[in-house]
Amino acid sequence: MSTIKLITASLLLLVVAGCGNSGTGSVTGTVRVNGSPMGGFEVRFYSVADGSMAIGSAMSDGQFKLVKGRGETQIEAGDYKVTVEPTSLIDGVAEPKVKIPQELANASTTTLTKTVSPGANVIDIEISAQK
Repeated sequence: MSTIKLITASLLLLVVAGCGNSGTGSVTGTVRVNGSPMGGFEVRFYSVADGSMAIGSAMSDGQFKLVKGRGETQIEAGDYKVTVEPTSLIDGVAEPKVKIPQELANASTTTLTKTVSPGANVIDIEISAQK
């Protein structure tokens, strides 16, 4: 009788553990500076839970798609610190000339936070330029 209980408990644990894929999502969005789409930014999402990172490049129209590792588009659902930094390393996209708050470039000082939900996420990044 105890063997049946052990097998039942093990099967239940496997079913619950197998549902882990439902806790991931993809992220696309647009970087906007003072309300206008703008490219030339590197966008990074740092997991509050485990520090893992996903990165995206804002193309000339400001749109980005997050990837991690070797091009994986699924990241764990949860809360993220978000950094945004101008870059000249995106092919065909000029580095933006606007100044943005410096604290947005560092995960320990950024004020941007976003939540990733399971499934497809559209998460826009709104930034106010400094004068």
